[in-house]
Amino acid sequence: PGLLLACLVPRMQLPPQGIHCEDSELRNGQSQSVAGTSRDGWSDNFLADLISSYLEVLTQQHFLVAMIGNVLTSFTVSLASEWMPTFLVRYADAHLAEANIVFAVAILVGA
Repeated sequence: PGLLLACLVPRMQLPPQGIHCEDSELRNGQSQSVAGTSRDGWSDNFLADLISSYLEVLTQQHFLVAMIGNVLTSFTVSLASEWMPTFLVRYADAHLAEANIVFAVAILVGA
């Protein structure tokens, strides 16, 4: 499903740029130099802006819940990859190669 969606991405239309800007020149798509930036485009307060951006992201509840879910999923899959083949060998009388194949198929189908 993800590969199919990735193939559809180039067909997506971008929203108009600057529709939320208060400046009428920016709304019409005309560029304007930004105060506080040097010629190479870096902000004069790069570190302060970077820290501010990180704090803004880390205070978003939905982002934190998604990251915690991602960490727990990774933790669960890595623990299962260590435990499941051993379990199948000990209690299902499977050979190690068979147990690894069964677990790999289970992970692929479950993903």
